[in-house]
Amino acid sequence: MRFKKEELLDKWFKSEIEISKLSEEEILCLIDGSADLLQEDIIYILNEVGETVEIERGEPHRWVTYVTEVKEIMGRFFEFKYGEPNTEMQDYDYNGIGIIEVFPKEITIKRTVYVRKENLWNGK
Repeated sequence: MRFKKEELLDKWFKSEIEISKLSEEEILCLIDGSADLLQEDIIYILNEVGETVEIERGEPHRWVTYVTEVKEIMGRFFEFKYGEPNTEMQDYDYNGIGIIEVFPKEITIKRTVYVRKENLWNGK
């Protein structure tokens, strides 16, 4: 199925699209045309269809806890950050938060651990 980015964006802005009925290819087309979409729209799309591969919560602040989340769609990974409310009176905070396409990279971490030696005070 061929489609145009402009047609999808036009339907999105007219609220004529149900995310659950779009193919992953159409969803990626919407995301790739994201210069015209609000950050909240893109995060909504990613939350509806993307598979969460990583979530990292930061230290809680007074009203929100900042969260970094990575979602995967068709082998592409997108990282976005948002403020998760700490109280029922707060809203999610998407201000100034960007969405970045990221790539998985495997790293090896070397860690030093300390093990107990025999008890030196018992003459051993």
